Amino acid sequence: MPEFSIIIPVYKVEKYIRQCIESVLNQTYANFEALVVDDCGGDNSINIVKEYNDSRIKILTHEQNRGLAAARNTALNASIGKYIVCLDSDDWMEPDCLEILKNTFSEHKTESVWFNSKKFFENTKKFDNKPMYEQQEGERILCPKYIAGYADFTWIKAYTRESVQKYNLCWPEGLTFEDGEFYFKYFTLNPKTYVIQNCLINYRYRDDSIVRKADRGDVNMNHLYDVIRHLRDFWIEKGVYEDYKITILKLMQNRIRMAKNVSWTKENLKLSYEFLKDLKYPEDFQAQTEV
Repeated sequence: MPEFSIIIPVYKVEKYIRQCIESVLNQTYANFEALVVDDCGGDNSINIVKEYNDSRIKILTHEQNRGLAAARNTALNASIGKYIVCLDSDDWMEPDCLEILKNTFSEHKTESVWFNSKKFFENTKKFDNKPMYEQQEGERILCPKYIAGYADFTWIKAYTRESVQKYNLCWPEGLTFEDGEFYFKYFTLNPKTYVIQNCLINYRYRDDSIVRKADRGDVNMNHLYDVIRHLRDFWIEKGVYEDYKITILKLMQNRIRMAKNVSWTKENLKLSYEFLKDLKYPEDFQAQTEV
């Protein structure tokens, strides 16, 4: 059985997919499966993947385009590895990525590992060699109160498959902010986590990526609010909503900061009003904000 299941959704990345796949096949730790999900981009990406005659590559195909979250869920449901790692198909791994993760999981008996990344600017072909995130190495017991200000990206975290399945988690399909929902739900359950400073992923910074579009204001505010509603309902179900009301406010603040370039039309303002009314804000949050 493979130790790692590497989840790689593929959609219109024929310019980058070769570097991504080769970074996986060239890992110093070789016991893995690479679950490549064809999400019907219509370009040559999957044909490039098929050129690599390696039994560790498993291609899963959607009948139609379903989006990043659905592709990850398809791969997660098919995975058999002990550990789950997500890799975006325009990024690539450092050669010792899996080896370092394997050693960290084994040595610290942890359920998740946070690691770091370096930024590669596609337009200049240059690296920013400093780590993308500041984080102190060591063991953590994390919960939503303490992680609202940290990067929620799936591709800089690894998980035991057992813990993801035990918590019955998946990525919410059809939403832009799917990473955040998975992240907060997972860490609601206080899994044992170990943080390392190693930059194991090279993040390709390009103008047409989803994150860059969000930076420019191309954000569906319904998606933002739906994720927060999902988290509220999850925390109510788990009996911890009173503990995490302040986290809702922090998350709103962070997401609206991300959407700073959104055009605040009457429609968006109405959505925001209805969302806050649904949350019973400010009366339901008064005690939290006065702390």
